[in-house]
Amino acid sequence: MNIEFENKYYSNDKMLSEYINKIILKEFKIKGFLVGAGAVLLLVISLMQNDKVWAGVSGTTLFIVIMVLVLTPSMTLKQLKESDKKIHRSKKPQTKVQFGDKIYLSEGTFSLTIEYDQIINKYDLEHSYALMFGKKNGILLEPNSFVRGNFEEFKDFIKEKTK
Repeated sequence: MNIEFENKYYSNDKMLSEYINKIILKEFKIKGFLVGAGAVLLLVISLMQNDKVWAGVSGTTLFIVIMVLVLTPSMTLKQLKESDKKIHRSKKPQTKVQFGDKIYLSEGTFSLTIEYDQIINKYDLEHSYALMFGKKNGILLEPNSFVRGNFEEFKDFIKEKTK
């Protein structure tokens, strides 16, 4: 096994929150915004027509949509951290991702191996770099934590491997 790049890090709330908000919940937020916009439109029309019933329904809908959009990211982060605690028995293991003939991830007793052609998307975020191998499944990397190779060389490498 010839390892060309290796990334070791401990995940943190900034990385996870950004991953949740910009990748995992992106589609959810767009749909929530559209439903909210529809509720605002219905509320305005209802108020213009003095229809208090529809104004109440659309106002309530708007309130619920806003609350869901505000609360879901923090609840998702909490669930992710609780799941992580169960998997790792309340320990905070280091994540190690190696890139050779395949991509190898290990985190405590958990490990995963995937092929480069399974990567369907890449996200260069502010606090991390995400390699997505499913719509909501990805491998996070910490750009400043390469112990073999560096981030700039890695981006060229992964671009070539995932064509």
